[in-house]
Amino acid sequence: SPPPPSPSPPPHAPPSPPPSPPPPSPPSFCDPQLEDLLLYTTDANSRAYANASAAVRSTFAPGGATAFSVGSFGELGRASSLQTRVLGGDVTAWYLSSATYSPTLPAATVRAILGTTSLAYPQTLRAMYQVHDAEGNTVQGGASTPQLTYQLDGDATVRTVQCYAVGALSGVGECYGSLVPAAFDSAASVPLSLEWTSAATGDQIALASFGTVATQRRPTWSAGGWDLGDADALVYVDAGKA
Repeated sequence: SPPPPSPSPPPHAPPSPPPSPPPPSPPSFCDPQLEDLLLYTTDANSRAYANASAAVRSTFAPGGATAFSVGSFGELGRASSLQTRVLGGDVTAWYLSSATYSPTLPAATVRAILGTTSLAYPQTLRAMYQVHDAEGNTVQGGASTPQLTYQLDGDATVRTVQCYAVGALSGVGECYGSLVPAAFDSAASVPLSLEWTSAATGDQIALASFGTVATQRRPTWSAGGWDLGDADALVYVDAGKA
């Protein structure tokens, strides 16, 4: 007779569940100051100070540029370096960042004054001008060069005297040059005006007749030169042998 059939294998047992995680540890109530290191940031050149009204977290953050202020009399347009260290006796600057405080603004206003009040031919006229930004600072981020103009009485021609660029710190510039010879044909008062373009707004600013220079009449002998007649007929005398 045929052999009996082999018994079927038992079904696979389901996998054992993973072990349960250990219960969480109770929260620790340590000092929050021990959770991380406290950092502090200073200006390497002492051009700014940490603003006490700023958020503490930003003041003691790496970089911290937004928490610094230059005060009422800060230096304009000066670059500096911010250094961040660990609070305490640490001397290593772990973070470095650059900062520029109070950037310079373009020139917005101008004033002018005469340096010469009277002229005799062929003396040179001088005038000074000074520019300021919108906040009244002479240190500015850009200024155009003005033009000094004048007109003689009864003459419609507008004449100019050259002006030169302003100083970087003082904001002072100078205009100097000679008036045309016709200005000395008779004694007269010549009004002077300054025309300037504001770098802040692009507006044309005219200081009309900001000053007047008095011209002296040129003597007739210098108007045409010495009248010596025939130079070949002149007799030259050696003073050492006379």
